[in-house]
Amino acid sequence: TPEDLENFDATKAATIGPIDFTTIGENYQETFDIVFSDNSITPVDDDTKVTITIAGLSSTQVDVSNFRAVNGSTAITTRLVTTTKTVTVVGPSDVIEDINGEYLYLEYDLSTLSANASGNVVISATLKSDQYKTIWGYENYDLQITVTRNS
Repeated sequence: TPEDLENFDATKAATIGPIDFTTIGENYQETFDIVFSDNSITPVDDDTKVTITIAGLSSTQVDVSNFRAVNGSTAITTRLVTTTKTVTVVGPSDVIEDINGEYLYLEYDLSTLSANASGNVVISATLKSDQYKTIWGYENYDLQITVTRNS
C-alpha cells in the first residue's frame, strides 16, 4: 500500500538474483528466489519467489564490424581474425527500428585469456553501443583472435 511504501526502511530490503540481459529476447519471463536482507521481513503469503516479465521489446539482426579489445597486456600481441559478426540486438521497438551496425561494437576482454594462450583462440565478446543506451545483444558472441607471446 502507499502507506507501507512511505514507511519502508531501505536497510531492510529484498533482492533477487542478477538478471543476465544476454538471455532477454523479445519475450522474457523468469522466476527468482527472493533474498531478504533482514529476518524481520517476512512475505505475507510465505511466497519467497518473484516472477519478472519483460514485454514490449523488439529485436533485429545486424552485422557488426567494429570491435574493441579491453584489458590488454604487454606480454601478448593480438590480431582479430573475425571481421564481421551478425548479432541479435534487443531493445525498445522505437530504437530497434532505426538501429544499424554503425553505432554498435563487440567488446572482448583480453584478461579472460589463459596465461599461456597462444595461436588461434576463441574469445567471447559482448555487444555494446556508445550511442544507444537501451539496447543489448541477445547472447555473447565468439570471436577468433590470434595471440602471439612477446619475448
